[in-house]
Amino acid sequence: MEEEGGGIQVVIREIENALDRNIIQSSEPSSDADIVSERGTEIISTKDASKLRTSYSGTLEEVAEDIRVLNGACDEGKGASDDHITSVSAGEPVKTSVTEIDGVENKDVRFNELDTFGRCKVESCNEVDSPGNFYSPRNFYSPVHQGEALSPTVSSEAADTLILPITNEEIKAAIFTIGSDKSPGPDRFSSAFFKHSWPLIGESFCKAVHSFFSTGRMSKQANSTFLALIPKKKVSSTVMDFRPISCCTTFYKTISKIISTRLSTVLPLLVGPEQAAFVKGRSIHENIMLSQSLVKGYGRKYLTPRCLIRVDIRKAFDSLQWSFIENMLTALKFPPQFISWIMGCLTSSWFSLKLNGSVHGFFQGKSGVRYLGLPLNTARTTVDMYGILVNKIQASIQHWSSKLLSYAGRLQLLNSVVFGIENFWCASVLLPKSVIKTINKLCKNFFWHIKATDKKMIVKSWSNICAPTNEGGFGVKELLSWNKALISKWLWLLDRTPQELWSIWHSEYHLSHCSIWDVVVQDMYSENFRSIISVKNDLLSATGSPAAAKALLHSWCSGDKFHVAAAYTWFRPCHPTVSWSKGLFHRVVVPRHNIITSLACQQKLATVDKLILKGFITPNRCVLCKQASETHDHLFFPCPFSQQLWHELMVWTRVPNRSNHYHRELDWCLHRQSRRHWKHTWFLSCLTCAIYTIWKERNCRIFSTQEHTVHQLLTQAKFIISVSLLYRSSSLCSSRFIATLHS
Repeated sequence: MEEEGGGIQVVIREIENALDRNIIQSSEPSSDADIVSERGTEIISTKDASKLRTSYSGTLEEVAEDIRVLNGACDEGKGASDDHITSVSAGEPVKTSVTEIDGVENKDVRFNELDTFGRCKVESCNEVDSPGNFYSPRNFYSPVHQGEALSPTVSSEAADTLILPITNEEIKAAIFTIGSDKSPGPDRFSSAFFKHSWPLIGESFCKAVHSFFSTGRMSKQANSTFLALIPKKKVSSTVMDFRPISCCTTFYKTISKIISTRLSTVLPLLVGPEQAAFVKGRSIHENIMLSQSLVKGYGRKYLTPRCLIRVDIRKAFDSLQWSFIENMLTALKFPPQFISWIMGCLTSSWFSLKLNGSVHGFFQGKSGVRYLGLPLNTARTTVDMYGILVNKIQASIQHWSSKLLSYAGRLQLLNSVVFGIENFWCASVLLPKSVIKTINKLCKNFFWHIKATDKKMIVKSWSNICAPTNEGGFGVKELLSWNKALISKWLWLLDRTPQELWSIWHSEYHLSHCSIWDVVVQDMYSENFRSIISVKNDLLSATGSPAAAKALLHSWCSGDKFHVAAAYTWFRPCHPTVSWSKGLFHRVVVPRHNIITSLACQQKLATVDKLILKGFITPNRCVLCKQASETHDHLFFPCPFSQQLWHELMVWTRVPNRSNHYHRELDWCLHRQSRRHWKHTWFLSCLTCAIYTIWKERNCRIFSTQEHTVHQLLTQAKFIISVSLLYRSSSLCSSRFIATLHS
């Protein structure tokens, strides 16, 4: 520690000695005219002088106080460095200038970079116009001591609500809100297991949860976590090249969800309006849109001097000290019992690293908590600036393209990963149509597994894929319509009484003399505000008047909640509904089965007759029976090979074989679906599996010259159907059904 903080200790001793000898006189900061580079002030640094150094302004008494605060922070955080002032000349108030910032010439700026806690990165800088336009160390770091109170704090009524007795209903609600597909922890039990087995183990599980809330202690087995390291790129050589994902036990997830649910009721009262993220009812996009509007025009000439500072808090979660969390909760007057619950979850954590399928180590946590970027432009956004978004999507797709994925697997990746990347951008600004076209092309080629050199027939357009399932699509969001639906939420917020920080700012600077419905685009507006005006104009064009447009906009909300899905339904293109979608996309049907069946119902599979129509020369002969021409109506199920497989499945389900055509069989199943009998669900699974199995066998014989007998395919189909029914529908797990299934 002496080596790390030696520079600060030297400064403190020098200043204290000077003050004792009355050599340094207290004085006030200089006037505005004196705020320039003064070479007489000596700054000596032990590291590269091209980096931004810590700078101060004021008397040396104030400097001494600031350095003492920093020194205490360094001792407590064990993160000090020599990169601080080691010698200061006496006499004048201390004023410094920066000779170079990461290679940028001197701009005579006055602000700080603190290497110890939260390094401040400089985005742009100009000469500062007044002594108050800088940050001092005391503004960056204000330690919270034990027992020190902050304002606002938790009221006594809210405190009593936080520590109300935990009920069994609260525990059940918490575990049933955890996604069934979430990765399990080291105990290997996912939330799906507890949900399906709740009538049997619910009482015991509730007792275990009550035990924690009564004692505040959790065993290491219950709070053990797999820290899965997922590579971010093909060649991962450093820790930063991996994305850590915490796989906690369902028991811990339930307890933390109960605590966070109660905590969410008081957080909006404690956190100021400037903090938009991680607070219920607020959105991180509020501050993104406000910052975009604030920096608009920063790059213009002849403006008042200004600077922009970015605070890098990437490691905040990892370096957060538990003692600080406890002191902060105490200062905010949280109940001691509630604090003990939080600290019980944090301090009892144990971790194991999971890399390449292997588990390594078992160590206790010491600090930290478990837990996309938009360009900030001073000028008008151009199409080229969206290259970050396109490149990120393209990189993800290129990484997946090497995988052998089914249509269902590719669809899942598009709906989760790619949609997540798009959604972050779409919530703030309208994407240019050329960018949307490029993204749609990337997604289309990935879904149909098309490469640049491939000549492949696309049997279903991307607009049809983006349609809802009841209109024959696969439920992928149509990007342009979804983009407008998200922006319409900001239009709704500006139309009502401003409550958020960004809407208050716009109401003051842009809407002080008119409403949002009367605003026209101006050069001074940011790209976000332009997007809101563009959506407003679309609504005015569609409805004809501001009153009708306003009524339409408010029809998409209920109370204080705006429903983006309702807006999306209005913006998206509509397609004719199909009768078979309700039964086809049933929860017991395997996803890859219902996609192939959906394509078959719409005659969209690339059968030989369709390939010939598209100009692909190939012999028109069914590869399964080698007798007739290959069409949809022949494959499902008049083909002798297909008919035999379908007949054996009907014998297995005890359902009379009435027809050899899949459309008639599907209509029969949907007609009787209202009965909710397990036999009809079984029959539906057999139908979709048969269509998928026949199509897969057809492709195997064409592209890999592999052939399977009907008996082999029947065995595989029975196994897949049995596992799917038993796993996806607990209502079918009766002893009679299981006995029938295995007979």
